[in-house]
Amino acid sequence: MIFAETPRLVLRTLEESDLPRLTELIGDWDVIKWLILPPYPYTLKDAEEFYEKMLVTYHAGKPEYFVVANKIDNRFFGAVGLHPDKCCPSKTDQIEIGYWLGKPYWGQGFVSEAVKVVLALGFKNLNISQITSTTNPANLASQNVLRKSGFEFLGVFPRTEKTLRGSPEMTRWKLIRENYERQKQ
Repeated sequence: MIFAETPRLVLRTLEESDLPRLTELIGDWDVIKWLILPPYPYTLKDAEEFYEKMLVTYHAGKPEYFVVANKIDNRFFGAVGLHPDKCCPSKTDQIEIGYWLGKPYWGQGFVSEAVKVVLALGFKNLNISQITSTTNPANLASQNVLRKSGFEFLGVFPRTEKTLRGSPEMTRWKLIRENYERQKQ
């Protein structure tokens, strides 16, 4: 299923045929070192288990994971996710956005393009007041994506969830609906 398109990208569901590529791209240390939850090394079995979880959200009509694919050949090379905010899971009016991209596709504006579309989907289709995000303090590229997308920097905080790798701290960001709508004008 296709959720959205841009001039260069298709945002769609994860397909079973994507799993070897998911394993290859996210399994690259330079990619996965910035992500908290995926295990390392990342195996095809990990991808299969993740796919089964995503099928549940797709079938429930509440997708959390949007594959970023090339519009020309539908080749998968990253993803953007919307999920309950890990810092405030009881707040149903806010969600968290996360994203990753295969290393060969870095520095070409794909993540910024995909995040912009997913923000529009989130604010348009969900009854939420804000979208949050966290990054490793050393991940300046990810922070730049958030800044360009209109997120407000809240500061550096101790990481609250179990950390598999990376910094014991995180930067925290937010984008409230009113500011998002103001940007769109």
